[in-house]
Amino acid sequence: MKTIFFVLTVLVSCAALYLLEGTNAQAIFFAVLATVLIYLVFGFVQKHRLSKALRSELTKPNIWRRNVVFGGMVTGLALYAGWIANARVRVASMPTYPKQRSLPPVDLKLSAPSLVRKGRTLATPDGPFYFSGTPEARDIAATQTPGQPMVFQGRVVDEQMQPIPEAVIEIWHANGDGDYDISGGNNCRGHQFTDENGCFEFSTVMPMGYGEPTKSITGIIDYRAAHIHVKILTQTGAELTTQVFFPDDPRNPTDMLYDTFKDALFVNVADIDDALYARFDFVL
Repeated sequence: MKTIFFVLTVLVSCAALYLLEGTNAQAIFFAVLATVLIYLVFGFVQKHRLSKALRSELTKPNIWRRNVVFGGMVTGLALYAGWIANARVRVASMPTYPKQRSLPPVDLKLSAPSLVRKGRTLATPDGPFYFSGTPEARDIAATQTPGQPMVFQGRVVDEQMQPIPEAVIEIWHANGDGDYDISGGNNCRGHQFTDENGCFEFSTVMPMGYGEPTKSITGIIDYRAAHIHVKILTQTGAELTTQVFFPDDPRNPTDMLYDTFKDALFVNVADIDDALYARFDFVL
């Protein structure tokens, strides 16, 4: 009987995670692992730590009702374990990078987006591809990286629109084929410090969306429009993790994060002097 309820609990946990998170193998694995561990602990306690009288009580005919209640509890705990193991919902603290270079001032080529939401820039999770330890650099795309060359510029300011100098801004994104560098080469990954006007500039490539649309009860997931991930840490300890999107990307309507934030996280994009520029100003 315990085996039957164990199998049913695993199946219910996996089915619920699939509905919530789609085909997220990591979340489902941790849900199953949590179910196994909980059942092993419960079995050990029941066998070795309970009195003979209490073990006798647990064998009475209402064991089905108790097992249903216990199975529901285990399912809830397993779902929580699977959810917190999901890399899409995590937000890691940004490391305190030492400043090693003095970069020249930034020449902003275009204005900030006109549709930026007033107030602080909205926060989003890291996603599954964040790795700390990026180089301090302005040019972060390796030679022959797929994608159209692009300069990503902007400012980091407070809510009074005053510049925040010496803030660390770190970005990472997919290349023009929709692939992230997860080999440790730091392609399309890097950080720098804002200048005295709160400005930053990265020379990189235009990212591309990626993935196949996977349906869940929360929407279409694992199907991303073109975007740039950003982490910012000021000298006073204020921190922001977010990502910005590109207007007119055909994947935008079916990207779940875009559907949540829409034009609040749009960059302004323009061709200037035969070069592609994108700008976004971050408010902390």
